Amino acid sequence: MPELAHHCHVSVRTLQNLFVRLRGESPLKALRRYRLRQLHAQVAARPQLPLRQHYGQCGLIGSAADRALFLEIYGSSVREHQLASRNRLAPRRPLGRGATAQAA
Repeated sequence: MPELAHHCHVSVRTLQNLFVRLRGESPLKALRRYRLRQLHAQVAARPQLPLRQHYGQCGLIGSAADRALFLEIYGSSVREHQLASRNRLAPRRPLGRGATAQAA
């Protein structure tokens, strides 16, 4: 964070405040969100690779926070996304309000 603030010619605190004001989230959460988008794309492209390898390539460790935000963004766990990508099926998504399951 200090390197980014220095590059932007502001203090770390100013960078954080501006980020929250303009983006609605902290710089670290935005970075995590960006890395999770990378993870999602990478797993879809190469689902046969171990998740640990995908996490490492995206700069993540697979923490509970990473997994929770992935679930919040995509509606499925990383593992479910990997399995669906292997089978080329859409990941299981929770039903929203008023939605009903379609008969097969």
